[in-house]
Amino acid sequence: MDLSFATQLAALARLIETPQEPGVHRLSETDERRVAAAALAALHGEVDPSPGTTRAGGAAQPWTVHRYRARGPEPGAASAEAPKP
Repeated sequence: MDLSFATQLAALARLIETPQEPGVHRLSETDERRVAAAALAALHGEVDPSPGTTRAGGAAQPWTVHRYRARGPEPGAASAEAPKP
C-alpha cells in the first residue's frame, strides 16, 4: 500500500510540474523508477539490473502459481462431509 501512495504522489508531482489535459495518463518509467528507488533505499535494498529471466508482463511468478489456490484440508481437520450410514 505504501507503494500505491508513493506512486500517487509521483503522479501528483508530475501534474504540478507539467499540467496535463483531463483524462487517463500513463506514469512515466522515470517516475516508476524513482518510486522503486525510494522504496528500495528505505528498505536498504538494491536493484538487480539483470534478473536473468523475464516473464510476460514482468510477472514475478508464472501464471500457473497462485498464492490463493484452494488447498486440501489441513491434516487432522474435521471433514465437511457428513458420515455415510
